[in-house]
Amino acid sequence: MGLFALHPEQASLAYAMPAEKAAPLEDQPSSPKKSQVHLVQKPAHKVHSQKRFLTTADWIKLISMFMVTAACLIFLVASKAQYMQADQELKGIQAQISDVQNNKNNIQQKVNELGNYDRVMEVAKDQGLTMDEDNIRNVEE
Repeated sequence: MGLFALHPEQASLAYAMPAEKAAPLEDQPSSPKKSQVHLVQKPAHKVHSQKRFLTTADWIKLISMFMVTAACLIFLVASKAQYMQADQELKGIQAQISDVQNNKNNIQQKVNELGNYDRVMEVAKDQGLTMDEDNIRNVEE
């Protein structure tokens, strides 16, 4: 007796036996004919082939896409943090530049006030100095 499974998708199995080994039927004579073969089919029962929602290849693709997306998001967040840090440093340096320019302007204003002709003459008089017009040279720029 042989058991043959036709395809895994098919739910029926067929059993075949050579006619010589088969039991004689009651209404037929006991000598079997060589051309007769009895096929007995098992009742078709449904084999629930569990179809997977995603195959292994689909899972690998899905996981790799998730990892690429996560890597892109991490890169985006890191870039944004680096940008924010560079922006803070730039604002700090601009504030320092502004302070230095203000100090420079204040010092230049003091130099102009102290170098004013009237003030120089006043300090000279306080020190007992006199101005001799013969020793003065005019320099043009």
